[in-house]
Amino acid sequence: MADWLVDRPRGWLRRVNQAETAAELDALRLCVARGRPYGGAEWAERTARRLGLENPFRSRGRPRKEKAGDEA
Repeated sequence: MADWLVDRPRGWLRRVNQAETAAELDALRLCVARGRPYGGAEWAERTARRLGLENPFRSRGRPRKEKAGDEA
């Protein structure tokens, strides 16, 4: 494997060899299924905008129709 172009983060080997929690695994699966960047919410949204990937953050499908009487 080639050398890194930047300094390797402290504790890198320990982190990448650590098992994911159930919540992390669920989040990873959702990101893969939707084509979203994986990371903190702010970073992921900023990265998606920069890469033109804004659609993965929208709800799937058509917006729900409002029922009669639900109007504001």
